[in-house]
Amino acid sequence: MKGDGGFEWVETVSETTYDLGERLDNRTVPAGTNLLVVGPPMAGTRRFGMELLAAGDEDRPIIVTNRESARTIRSDHADCLDGPVGVIDCVTKQGGEPRLDSPSVRYAASPDDLTGIGMELTDVLTEGPDGTSGGKRVLFDSVSTLLMYSDIERTSRFLDVVTARIEEQDAIGLFALNSLAHEDAVYERLCRLFDGVVRLDDGGVVDAELPES
Repeated sequence: MKGDGGFEWVETVSETTYDLGERLDNRTVPAGTNLLVVGPPMAGTRRFGMELLAAGDEDRPIIVTNRESARTIRSDHADCLDGPVGVIDCVTKQGGEPRLDSPSVRYAASPDDLTGIGMELTDVLTEGPDGTSGGKRVLFDSVSTLLMYSDIERTSRFLDVVTARIEEQDAIGLFALNSLAHEDAVYERLCRLFDGVVRLDDGGVVDAELPES
């Protein structure tokens, strides 16, 4: 393509791919992919997301949690989080506990503080919680909690922004959703916001619609 000055430029495309681990047969997806991980409450969408975080050797995965505190996440999933992890905690401050950001944990005001959550995620994606390189695998737990505080329009706009940030950084985004908590129209609209969908049931992976790497 020619620019205004007559010179030619070529848009570069990242060749990075992400391994999705054994439960998805070590399939890979291209950098910038955002996946919706869907299942009923007992299917373990969060646990599955944690395993996908641990499937790669990239530095410092990022967890955005609006269901449990950073302390609980680290305690309950220590086996998956054996290296440096950046957590954006959207729960603790809402409970009235004063907290200051640290190298490993950022705090949003509440689960419905979408502006604050988006700003914190942008920061840790671009520079990392301690000022080093940003994380490349992101787990957002969960989209269903977002919809408890915001309607589908506001939630969709927020997810558009967040998934765009992940794509810009050549990262991978994993977004958990309770499949029993939403009407079909809401579920179908959410699916259209993502590059692929992984569906779980109590027995494990049911199917995975993934983009080609």
